[in-house]
Amino acid sequence: MAELIALLRGTQLRSTAAANRAAYDDRLRQLEERLQSLKDQAGALAAVAFDADFALVAGDGTKVPARKQDLCAQSRFFKRMMEHDDSAEARAGEVIAKTGDGVGASAAALRHLMALLYGQQLQTSTESAVLLEICELATLWEFDSILESMSTMLVASAKASAKTACEMLVAALRHTEADAHSEVWKRLREASAQGVAEAGRKLLDVSAFADLDLSAICEAMTHVKASTVRLPSLEVDTSSERWTAHQAMDGSPTDQDLSWLLGATGAKVKARLGWNGSVMLTGENTGGRAVLAKVSSWVKHPQRPTNERRASGSYRVLGSDTQGVVLGRNLPDVLSDGKFLCGGDLEVSKYQRQYELFNLWLLASKRVASPLSPVDSLLCLRGCATGCDVDGASVAELQAMLEQRGLSTSGAKTSLQLRLRDAAYAEVPEGSAAAKATKAFAKLVARHYKGSAVKVKDLDAASLAEVLNCDELHALNEKTILDNTISWAQLAGRTDEIIAKVMPLVRWPLVPLVQLKPPLKALMKRCPVVKELVEEAIGLQMKPGSEFSFTPKRHRLMDGSEDTVVPRHKKRKHCHGDKVQLLDASALVAAMLPSGLRTLVSASHSADKPADSVRSICQDALCALSCFRGFDHPPDYHSDDAFCEEDGIYL
Repeated sequence: MAELIALLRGTQLRSTAAANRAAYDDRLRQLEERLQSLKDQAGALAAVAFDADFALVAGDGTKVPARKQDLCAQSRFFKRMMEHDDSAEARAGEVIAKTGDGVGASAAALRHLMALLYGQQLQTSTESAVLLEICELATLWEFDSILESMSTMLVASAKASAKTACEMLVAALRHTEADAHSEVWKRLREASAQGVAEAGRKLLDVSAFADLDLSAICEAMTHVKASTVRLPSLEVDTSSERWTAHQAMDGSPTDQDLSWLLGATGAKVKARLGWNGSVMLTGENTGGRAVLAKVSSWVKHPQRPTNERRASGSYRVLGSDTQGVVLGRNLPDVLSDGKFLCGGDLEVSKYQRQYELFNLWLLASKRVASPLSPVDSLLCLRGCATGCDVDGASVAELQAMLEQRGLSTSGAKTSLQLRLRDAAYAEVPEGSAAAKATKAFAKLVARHYKGSAVKVKDLDAASLAEVLNCDELHALNEKTILDNTISWAQLAGRTDEIIAKVMPLVRWPLVPLVQLKPPLKALMKRCPVVKELVEEAIGLQMKPGSEFSFTPKRHRLMDGSEDTVVPRHKKRKHCHGDKVQLLDASALVAAMLPSGLRTLVSASHSADKPADSVRSICQDALCALSCFRGFDHPPDYHSDDAFCEEDGIYL
């Protein structure tokens, strides 16, 4: 007030009046209006204090005076209350104030609420916990205008403070669950979740972060974005001995957090003279933990920064990534006295950051002592989301949970655990924040698939299905995927029904199926869907060029859908060299015939027999089997050969 009176007296404004009289008059008018507003508010609050007919009771018993007329004028809640004189609150002349979680409100929040009711503005230094209380009270008591003004302050506070973001996220999720149409609380949920998502390693210093539940963490994970780590630039002298000797020249390590779990891991750029005078730059992660990121490198002229060359890579599990940035013939364009500047960025994938945020929460809440691998994180997330503690359950508890789901209760404990994990972990509600998080983790696992960190056998059925259905699956080839999935299906406790829902996601026609190994034969015998998939694949492989008009059969998958078309005849984006394996007549005939007749066929081929040779006869028999529909009886999948003469081939 002293500053305001001084301004009105002209101690600060008069010095500028001569230069800008209009601005002086406008500022003076604003100050006069502000002073009048403060007088009106003070008068109103004084009137409440001396002419109160109602009280708002805080959790500690403090009574904040109020007037029924003013409450009813701005609140539908109080208007309904006062219209019924027989209500307990109307008779008592007071109402006990509680926030959304049932805890008594603080006296500070009630006083600030009354000040807002009479037009007073809150100080920016007001604690976020008090602001949140006011918001909850304004929601409960239907002070719409106050709620709207408070939400603006809280959104700004959530962006500036990780603590506020965590506290607000809990309240916002509770309110949006109770009232899905509240636009204000939706806005607060978005802002708080984004605030948590952007806080990174700072969350470890916020006690409220450890207190968040899984729904809050999953909501925050949906707002995580890819982040860029800048690698410090490096000046390279092309006349130096190291450069001319094709030795790597190291830049300074970045102090930015490449990993939220490890902090600044010393990522840096390295420059080396490449083939034919080219410039090779390497973005290197020296932290020892795999990080999914992509490298963008640049080379610039020291005095003309706009004269630059750039190269960008793709996301990969990063140890290092080397790129050719400048060809030897273009190097003079970026040189000044034989020197050039180089540097780069590492863009950390949002899936990597989501994984790190989840592990930060596990560490902060002391659920784990060290970060989990991507596979274990995915399993942990599904376990938390479904509330099913498979690993901690006794045999009797496992059997009870299996019986509830109508599943077999026989077998060893490990078999019971596997069977329950397959069933329970598939129960994550579709469309929920947890379901979105499991898909993100599955994409990260798919990126790591080629490495040793991914143990396919450890995955539950729903997780493996999401990995196999991911466009970003990085594997050596489809045969590797099939072999791993067969090993997964063989584990004790895995049901035929589950196997039938996962196997359609393997791209069978891309795998050689001339010689069927015993594990696959056993699966074909116990699971009709696997047999259908093999027959479908071999039928396609026997008809060159037919993949262009091929439509894969649809099967029921783990997500319950039956209308999803799985492009089993097309190679995956990151599996190089895969294609529909065309069956060679000689190989297939040899696979179908007993050993003695194989020798005869081989001899006929080597001696270049005429068309009426045994080989020709066998090829005619092969044509008759083109659709695998003419067998007199089912093939003997337990024999050493895929098919034999007893399977309908008669010479």
